[in-house]
Amino acid sequence: MQKIIIKNLLIVKDFEMEINKFNLIIGEQSSGKSTISKAIFFFKEINTHIKFYIFTYKNKIQYNMKEIYNNVIKDFFISIFGKLENIDDDLYLKYIYKYNTYIEITKKNNNLYINYSENIIIFFNKLEIDIKKLFEEYLNVNSSIRFEDIFEGGIGREIDDFFDNESMTYYIPASRSSIALLNNQRTRLDYDTIDFIFYTFIALLERIEFLLKDGTKNFIKNINDSNKKIILNKMNKKIEKYMGGEYFCDDKFGYIKLENNKKIPVDKISSGQQEILWLLNVLLGITWLNKKNQFVIIEEPEAHLYPKMQKEIIDFIVNFMNMTNSSILITTHSPYILTSTNNLLYAGKLKENYKEKIEIINNVVGKYGAINPNEINAFKLYLNDFRYTNLINEENEINCEEIDDVSNTINETYTKLFDMELNNGQ
Repeated sequence: MQKIIIKNLLIVKDFEMEINKFNLIIGEQSSGKSTISKAIFFFKEINTHIKFYIFTYKNKIQYNMKEIYNNVIKDFFISIFGKLENIDDDLYLKYIYKYNTYIEITKKNNNLYINYSENIIIFFNKLEIDIKKLFEEYLNVNSSIRFEDIFEGGIGREIDDFFDNESMTYYIPASRSSIALLNNQRTRLDYDTIDFIFYTFIALLERIEFLLKDGTKNFIKNINDSNKKIILNKMNKKIEKYMGGEYFCDDKFGYIKLENNKKIPVDKISSGQQEILWLLNVLLGITWLNKKNQFVIIEEPEAHLYPKMQKEIIDFIVNFMNMTNSSILITTHSPYILTSTNNLLYAGKLKENYKEKIEIINNVVGKYGAINPNEINAFKLYLNDFRYTNLINEENEINCEEIDDVSNTINETYTKLFDMELNNGQ
């Protein structure tokens, strides 16, 4: 299991976490949820950036590539976390990809220092030889096969396998409803000034919206993979229920087509619908785009949603996770997200303990609606003293007192007012 250790990265002073299949972090605003999510995204995408560099400069690969990989990683770090002068000098990051395979990052004198486990250095040395050999063989063979295909099946797979990171990583940021406001402006956006995470999200959306230009149903109908078609139809049935109709994207002007054929532009639907539209369409799109499983980071799936719909969205995300064999990291402010997660975790626990009653449990939460109790991590971050706690108790459930924390705070105010009334206003 992969693991991250963070010390003194922006607001996060000390945090460590194993990366499981379902991961959840709850906390107040500015408690460090996004920083942790971005750090995980950063380390999981290092192999992608190394592959991109090698593919782009394949005919210029030289010996002693370690320094070049260092610069690739440093540039990627800055694109996510900003200028180094804003990062503490006592920064320490460590990501363990698998046994005895890790990358450490520290900062001193406004520079990042990257330390690799010994086997990564050995791998880099081997990689130089393999790259040169592959490129020379490609040049010497008159082949109609694209170098990109040869690369992905050879060097690309070799890098992914080594870092134990075959899955694609996606980041679905908060404030998704703002995408509707950008629909008419995207051709005029200065992408160099946009946050890296949001930029990659917009780029992903544009790929997906192209697929949906003739409507979601038509897109799914033309898919040849029968298993994927079943999964996407199940997902889309839920999406149409939540949105009240089918989604179309006509030259980037998205709209919902209702049963009476009335079209409602996405910038005219509710803010809650706008938030979940981009979340659900992205999950639908990446299911089709990838043959591999995915690692998906989702910020605040509850934004602008009534509690009942928050429960529905968690159900959808868990179904997506199980149907596609993907992994999820959710950050949230909402106790309803915790409660909904706990219900599905309880269902998973019952499936483990009462295998003869799995069909009955499936009737309650669905075939893909449970969370395996061995495949979850959940943490709560505290704002004032920058500490954190594990929310999973010995019974493999989320601590109820943590779920009720917000309610307890509200009840304290009511109790004080009630006591005042009992004491005749004194």
